[in-house]
Amino acid sequence: MSQTLRVTTPSNFKHFSNLPFELRLKIWTYAFPDRIIEFCQVVHDGTMRFYSPTPTPSLLRVNHESRMATIEHYILSIPNDLCLTKIYFNSTRDMLFLPAWNWISVDQCFGSTLPKEMSLMIRHIAIEEMVWLSHWSGLIEDDVLEIHEFRNLEEVVVVVRDPGFPCVCFWPVFEGPEKGGLEFVEAEGVEDGSCETVIENVRYYFEGLIRDDSGRELPVVKVMRAKRDGVLI
Repeated sequence: MSQTLRVTTPSNFKHFSNLPFELRLKIWTYAFPDRIIEFCQVVHDGTMRFYSPTPTPSLLRVNHESRMATIEHYILSIPNDLCLTKIYFNSTRDMLFLPAWNWISVDQCFGSTLPKEMSLMIRHIAIEEMVWLSHWSGLIEDDVLEIHEFRNLEEVVVVVRDPGFPCVCFWPVFEGPEKGGLEFVEAEGVEDGSCETVIENVRYYFEGLIRDDSGRELPVVKVMRAKRDGVLI
């Protein structure tokens, strides 16, 4: 004889503050956003300092409990004398984005000055194709990016721009400071076959690293476009 499943509806909803402490912490953790941490460089005043237009996590400002939960999962800034602003970074959720126009001094922020423990934390990174220079040499400018130090990369996004965009040497075009929300979208309208070529070049580079270091794994490689406040850049 079949039985009918009876579903009961709670008479009231328990207030968030009355939930068990461990459950509240779990909810705060699930609320952490996936962010793109964009590293930009001050060029108009000659200091070449790094900054980020990416907003700080909003959970830092909800209440004391959310702030404590956030601080537990984020580190404050990237340890470097040239990166003076406070940048909160979650290695499991956030993606570091290196725009094309700051590549000249990016080694000072992500090269030999970056502590080894920090380089091992980075899981997701986005790099403009002009920095990767795949359309010139087919290889990364690794002397600039020191990306071989990022042994635990899980995802690499190569950001492409409109065809005919100036090469990376035209960095004064990007004097900034950059403002507005950044997002990555599918690379539509890009020249046929170019995305596949970029992915092939990037994978080839990391496959070479894996041959020399069996402890590494091949990251997922994507080619995407960037939007700032809904506008393709």
